Amino acid sequence: MKNRIKRAIALLLTAVMLFTLLTGCAAPLGRTAADRASGQSSGQSSGRSSGGSSGKSGGNQGSAPTTEDPLIGFEDIERPNMVPYPEMPVEVYDRAGIDAVIDELLALIKSDGNDEAVKAAYEAGLVEIDKLYNSYALWNNLYYSDYSNEEAQENSNELSTLYSKVADAFLLALRQVLESEYGDMMEEYIDDEEFSEYVREYEKTPDEVFDLMDENNEIVNEYQAVVNDESMETADVQTKCAEIYLALLDNLIAQNEYDGNYETYSEYIYTDAYNRDYTLEDSETLHQLVKEKIVPLYNDFVSIVYDNYSTYTSFY
Repeated sequence: MKNRIKRAIALLLTAVMLFTLLTGCAAPLGRTAADRASGQSSGQSSGRSSGGSSGKSGGNQGSAPTTEDPLIGFEDIERPNMVPYPEMPVEVYDRAGIDAVIDELLALIKSDGNDEAVKAAYEAGLVEIDKLYNSYALWNNLYYSDYSNEEAQENSNELSTLYSKVADAFLLALRQVLESEYGDMMEEYIDDEEFSEYVREYEKTPDEVFDLMDENNEIVNEYQAVVNDESMETADVQTKCAEIYLALLDNLIAQNEYDGNYETYSEYIYTDAYNRDYTLEDSETLHQLVKEKIVPLYNDFVSIVYDNYSTYTSFY
């Protein structure tokens, strides 16, 4: 439950994959609202915080791993209402849905005896946030599979900013709920003391932050245009990408006014944009394992794909 809201917060101020695009490695967003975001996808609303234990231990816990059991410690999660990806409609989310839920939620807390209705409105808000995220993700996938798709580019950018604005509005509404006579009831229902405390202290995101996010999206678009321009020489591409990186740094300096201080762009993107729950230093311990295990596996996969051109082209 909380992960849906946290995931929304994680998109606040994000440059949407900027570090990955510019460096070719997974990196990151920071210690603000996004710091509390898990970034995990979520399924249906459960009425409980997703931070809690499910009570199940996972498959074959306590036994020695074998080659027949590659997913030791993982649960098979049933999602009976999940729509297969090819059947998901690619539509632009209509904000009227979440606005109506927020209006209802704020109206309900003005009178007594609405405990169940307040819970239901809260859950409905989470569903709307899921719908918005799904809409953004589908358009973003289309854009990243075809950078010449201008419609996908435009909708992905707009939905990215809208997602952050909706998260901001919903958190502000939830703060009013927690400050109302329904506060104790809802805090118990959410069942996450840290998150509830964060919501109680939440402040409206300045409009300037959303402007910076739009600027970041434009920078990403420029980057994609450069790296996919086959008419440019390699040296020219590298020079232009360096200029784009400097533009990102300028944007970061502007953002520091609203979002704290970061010594490097890597630090900002790692904590704010991708909301890692581990540090850059922590990730260094994985480097050798990646070299020994992941890179050879990736190279083998690429070799297989390129050896069978029809298989390769089927990915596109």
